Amino acid sequence: MVTQTEFTTFLENLGAFESGINPTKSYGPHDLDWLMVFDPNKGDVERSSIDLTNPEDLSMLQYHVHNTLGFLGKYQFGEPLLIDLGYYSPAPTGYYGSTATNEWQGTWTGKNGVYSKEDFMSSVQELAIREAFAMNMQIIEGRLAQAGKSIDDFLGQEFNFTFQGVPKVGEISISGILASAHLQGPGGVANLLLNGIVSHDEYGTNILSYMGEFGGYQTPFGTAGVDTLVGSDYTETFSGEAGDNAYFTGGGLDKIIITANANGTDVVKDFDINHDVISLANFSGLKFSDLVIINNSEGNAQIDLPNNQKLILEGIASNQVTANLFVQGPIVLGWNYNAGDKVIENFNLVHDVIDFNYAFGLNNLNLYEQNGSTIIDIVDSNQRFILEGIKYADLNAFNFIKAPVGFAEAFFGDTLPPPPVEDNDNSGEEPSVDNNEGGNNEGSDDNGGQVVEGNAGAYSFTWNWGARAVIEDFDVTTDHIDLKSFWTSYEQINFYNNAEGNAVIDLTNLNNQTLTLTGVSLAELSGQNFIGLSGVVSSVLGSNSEPAGNEDNVGNEDEVEVPPPVDQGNTGESHVYSFTWNWNNHQTIQDFDLSQDSIDLKSFWTNYSDFSIHNNAQGNAVIDLTNLNNQTIILVGISAAELSASNISGVTGDYNQALNLSDNIGGNNNQVLNSTTEETEVFSFTWAWGNRDVVSDFEVGHDVVDLRSFWITPDRVEVYNNSQGDAVIDLLAVNNQTITLDGISTEQLNDNSILF
Repeated sequence: MVTQTEFTTFLENLGAFESGINPTKSYGPHDLDWLMVFDPNKGDVERSSIDLTNPEDLSMLQYHVHNTLGFLGKYQFGEPLLIDLGYYSPAPTGYYGSTATNEWQGTWTGKNGVYSKEDFMSSVQELAIREAFAMNMQIIEGRLAQAGKSIDDFLGQEFNFTFQGVPKVGEISISGILASAHLQGPGGVANLLLNGIVSHDEYGTNILSYMGEFGGYQTPFGTAGVDTLVGSDYTETFSGEAGDNAYFTGGGLDKIIITANANGTDVVKDFDINHDVISLANFSGLKFSDLVIINNSEGNAQIDLPNNQKLILEGIASNQVTANLFVQGPIVLGWNYNAGDKVIENFNLVHDVIDFNYAFGLNNLNLYEQNGSTIIDIVDSNQRFILEGIKYADLNAFNFIKAPVGFAEAFFGDTLPPPPVEDNDNSGEEPSVDNNEGGNNEGSDDNGGQVVEGNAGAYSFTWNWGARAVIEDFDVTTDHIDLKSFWTSYEQINFYNNAEGNAVIDLTNLNNQTLTLTGVSLAELSGQNFIGLSGVVSSVLGSNSEPAGNEDNVGNEDEVEVPPPVDQGNTGESHVYSFTWNWNNHQTIQDFDLSQDSIDLKSFWTNYSDFSIHNNAQGNAVIDLTNLNNQTIILVGISAAELSASNISGVTGDYNQALNLSDNIGGNNNQVLNSTTEETEVFSFTWAWGNRDVVSDFEVGHDVVDLRSFWITPDRVEVYNNSQGDAVIDLLAVNNQTITLDGISTEQLNDNSILF
């Protein structure tokens, strides 16, 4: 029986919403079929073995949920997160040797006993979500620190949001941040706090709704103030930050990370010497021998730190406190040329992990044993990490996370690799990326740890704090830099030439990361060399020869705002407006110049038959990407008739196909929609859990309801008359959502009234 705490209540509420199964409710025989819990192709749950009125059975069933995008379990895990956490290794089933997300055709590593998807459909998900929280918090804190901020700068700020159709006022809190990061990743939270960017998931769920609805709970993570940190029966990482904190671990194999807080006092109420450990990694150079350990007046162990800080372990005597209770973690490794040897003492094989943070390629690493200690050697950089007293044979692949592809096979096979032959030629030069002409750049190149994927000439990068990648032989006529994993714009990146005249793509504002193109100057680059960036390419790609510096991108600290429309003004210069996937985003462009400006949509990998170009009610051209991503681009003062194929790049097919789809696709998701023009009105809807929408003045034979954003077939939808005789389009089985056509009966509708 799990001990009930505020933190477990938070997780139960989050899991009920994520999975779609609330164990406090009862369900009918087929109410949960849409979650694929009884689908024999998805798992091994027998319908006859489950009592849909039993809370314990329903709790178990949460772990077996599959959604339409392949996300899995109580907390809807995807492949990328489980790769980061060390549970899963993807299969090369997608484009150019990459993985197609959430097909689950890869291999499971065996971490925490998980060797298959069936193994993962269990309570091990409770361990994984807690590991994800700890990882996400670490990333968020790093992103904020890079901008000179901390979480405490934002806590308590209020914002408006809507949850299940109900307007609410929320407040930024630690639990809200944890939930929001699980929805949109730590980068999504950092962008919300620093830049006011309100993002959505694939179903249109707003990050603010998670921040608000799941806010205000006690968690294992603290603030700069006085906190009560609460855990559960499961294994957790506690991080108290500053302030005088009280810890209630709740059980499990817990790690308590103590933050330096001179003259402060932390109290652990239920420390278990057989299961829990303490990390003093925030105290540089501190050793166990530096600690003063006594019994205080209550007979509890008191650990005095050099900064006059006290850590009290209630119920534990001073003679029970040994060096084995202290660990180093979290241990994050990165490039630091000519740093020499760093000794890591008291590495705990159960609690500690080495986080490579995707900073290294496989050929950048060597592991071996020397004098009874394991050596992690960063090849040709005069940089080593020594796990003192830890034998190589005692380690396994699960002691390492965010490692390069093939790491486990290379270093934890049947035969242990020998120490390297001494080589004094440690040049300390930065690793570089060579373009493999005529083939795929699969695996890991020497690019500061970034895994370069795709066809020859397509270099894909993702978050890699501190990496300094160098690309050689970049061909400006054919090659591309793919930055879509950063979900950012041209304006958030600094572009300049270094002292050698090489172009530098400086991501310092985002992630303390740079990409250098050897032999290519900034003047030679254009928007055609980049994939996945939004914004205006001409605003940043100029003849700059100096770094632009760190601009203040922290936004308004008092409120969260949606960025204003793009307005570059009529400068006489040509502009390339680049867009990427941004669910439910509706962007407006002012002063678009038909003679020289263009819209770059190559990040969508789409065809003209997949979207439409039409005029809105104001006569402005709308590039309508609703079918792709519920996204639109409006060109103020430009009509659809004035546009041509020369104004759009990165799209295949016949431009006229986009014009022929519809002249009037539009609408919105307001609670009550009114038809206000004599033209055909298309009322478009998307995922909005719990909404009860009403359409007024619907004209049969003229207007249509567009459900294409749901990606469903007609058999998933019920249409009937309510007690007032109004037609109801019932999406309850899909998303707990209904659309009512006021004054229209089902008998009046025809096959063309609803678009699927």
